Amino acid sequence: MSSTAGDHNLPFIFQLHDLLMRDPVAAQAEAASQIATRHDPVERVALNLLHAICTARTGDFVNAEHQLTRALRNARQRNFHYLIAEARDELAGIHLIRGQIDIALRQWLDCFEASLKEDSRYGLVRAHLGIGKVFYALGKYDEAKEQHLRSVELSYSLKDVSLSSSIHLCLAADYLKLAEFDRAFVALAIAEDHLEHATQAEHARCELLIYRGQIYAARGQWQDALALMQQALQLSKMHRLIWNEALAVLETGRIHFILNNLPAAREQLEVARGLAGQITSTLFEMQAEELLYSISKQEQDYPAALHHHRRYTELTLALIDTQNRHQIDPTTRRRMRRMENELALAQSEEENTSLLARLHLHEEHIQALKVEAETDPLTGVYNRRALEERLDRELYRASQTHRPLSILMLDIDHFKQVNDLHSHLTGDAVLRTLAGIVQTCCRQDEFITRYGGEEFTILLPGAAVETARQVAERIRLSIAQHDWTSIKPELGTITVSIGVTERHEGDSAHDLLARVDHFLYQAKEQGRNRTCGE
Repeated sequence: MSSTAGDHNLPFIFQLHDLLMRDPVAAQAEAASQIATRHDPVERVALNLLHAICTARTGDFVNAEHQLTRALRNARQRNFHYLIAEARDELAGIHLIRGQIDIALRQWLDCFEASLKEDSRYGLVRAHLGIGKVFYALGKYDEAKEQHLRSVELSYSLKDVSLSSSIHLCLAADYLKLAEFDRAFVALAIAEDHLEHATQAEHARCELLIYRGQIYAARGQWQDALALMQQALQLSKMHRLIWNEALAVLETGRIHFILNNLPAAREQLEVARGLAGQITSTLFEMQAEELLYSISKQEQDYPAALHHHRRYTELTLALIDTQNRHQIDPTTRRRMRRMENELALAQSEEENTSLLARLHLHEEHIQALKVEAETDPLTGVYNRRALEERLDRELYRASQTHRPLSILMLDIDHFKQVNDLHSHLTGDAVLRTLAGIVQTCCRQDEFITRYGGEEFTILLPGAAVETARQVAERIRLSIAQHDWTSIKPELGTITVSIGVTERHEGDSAHDLLARVDHFLYQAKEQGRNRTCGE
């Protein structure tokens, strides 16, 4: 814990704060005990502030909000800079859980402003971390990532690594929402490396397990995901981490629902709904009600389905109303931009220039390597490695948004004869031309891959199987009607066979690829130059 004049005058606060890092429940009891025995007004202000932080850390958000508001009001005239920053951080987090976006942002901007005045890098890191959480809550995941990356850069100048786990857990959450699973894994690995120094180690450990479980679920590794959620659940119960427990139970219920284990899903989601009520999290409760509605509908329990749908609608409208009332207003945005400018001025020009240059070169290097690693050099479309990563992302998005996802797999008929009769150079020209035809038949968001040899796949996000079949036929006819003699007069007609399928609930990438390959094989067996699918 960093010290300031006010903090340093009360050394017992250090001892209580250290206990808070290890055991918030014990720290809360000890703070309450000391409040009862101390009569000095300054000491009581500091103890009330710390007790309020302990209450927030144990998940009692209703009482914590009242305590934090009162304690902060009494502490503003004192010099407890570190504790005030922590208290504002906790209070902002509570407002965020309730959907009070603008209030939460103003709290973190207060932290930002105070940290600039006190030249506190630690406070600036916390402020960027919180502002990133606001953008995350608004669904602006790219902007959230930008704020959290600033936290990472600022944290490099700190000897204190206690926030490193929190920062990288926030980054992992951003990457998860952006379906950048490899980067999420890296962020989680860094968070894990710094767990022993984390300010809320058990909370961070629990969050890490949940996020890792979400990555496994997104990739169709259901049993691994459930095992991690179970570990997170045990840990959250042991340490009374209600927010973590609610998220772990909610995600467990979601996985059981996807696997069609409806009784287990219902049991978990009922628990999640109750926990969401305890922490007054409209978002968690809304997600639980939506899934309970889907379960009741599948079980043909229509009265229950109607009840859950009505409650889900009420919560959705309440959340929209809250978010409309607490959106970031223009004044707050101007204030944020002004303080960002002040921060840039406060840092030396040389340091700023060097940092921006390093970030720019780093991003350019990553992008160049990514393009090289994911592009087929012959045809210019994506390669199989890119497909594997993109397919995981699209399956995850489809499961979260309940939108359809289809895939085509096409194979050039009798392509071996092209190579044998007309040379491999001619075969390469055919592959390049065919890739170009496929691109002209597809929209921008349809993902074209050279799967291997003369096989290509096309991912169609948002397309049901009938739409996918129409796209397949457009591609097939365009290829069959193309003038292939422009490559070589003796070449003749080139045709393709195409398999088509749509994502089923619970499909892994392997399931989807195996099924579309089966339909491609059917098209070959039925005489080629045709489309087969479900």
